Amino acid sequence: MKTASGSWSMGTLGSTEKLIVSYDTDTNYNAGTNSNTAIYFPTSEGTLALISDITKSRVGLGNVQNTAFYERLTTVNGTTWNMAGTNSSAAFTIYAPTTAGTSGQVLTSTAGTPSWTNQSSLSVGSATNADKLDGYHLNSILPIPAYSYTSGYLVQTDIATESNTMIAFRIEGNSYGYDSILTTGHFYNYKDNNSILNASAIHHGYDFGNITVFCYNNLVHLWFA
Repeated sequence: MKTASGSWSMGTLGSTEKLIVSYDTDTNYNAGTNSNTAIYFPTSEGTLALISDITKSRVGLGNVQNTAFYERLTTVNGTTWNMAGTNSSAAFTIYAPTTAGTSGQVLTSTAGTPSWTNQSSLSVGSATNADKLDGYHLNSILPIPAYSYTSGYLVQTDIATESNTMIAFRIEGNSYGYDSILTTGHFYNYKDNNSILNASAIHHGYDFGNITVFCYNNLVHLWFA
């Protein structure tokens, strides 16, 4: 069928069972250019629609004209659906509750689909282990109060000199007629040659002087006055 600037033709190609509608321009034909725009119709049953007619109200993707679509496998709680997406990413799996929770419930899961559990039925530990942090008893990491006006303070840690250990410390307290004491610092105990490396401290309050870090009797010590 001839048009003002080209022509339409319809037929099949080779052994394919698809119907082909082809448009060729007069410009390409006169120049001997073997180029055309083809539309292929498969043999499967269905309804044809123009891409320009697919709107946000139908597919939730806005105007999808000139947008490629890819099949994506989406698995929710073990059930898989074929979905359409605008990128060719691999399939993905989602685990989600199958019902809405109510007040006083939390989501719990050991593997797979989570479920709602009454918060009152959850175990939160006992008084025996409630004061433990990462295997350490709370009393072992609480500050230890001490007082000496003239002798200074010797702190013996339980850190062996034969261990490679990064150590952080904090010193806080009061002073007579000066600012409050708040000092933080850190250093690295290196087991080779009983070395103390990268020692550093900052006086955020009153500057009471230097802090000495040393190894003695196979343990790391600190001393300050």
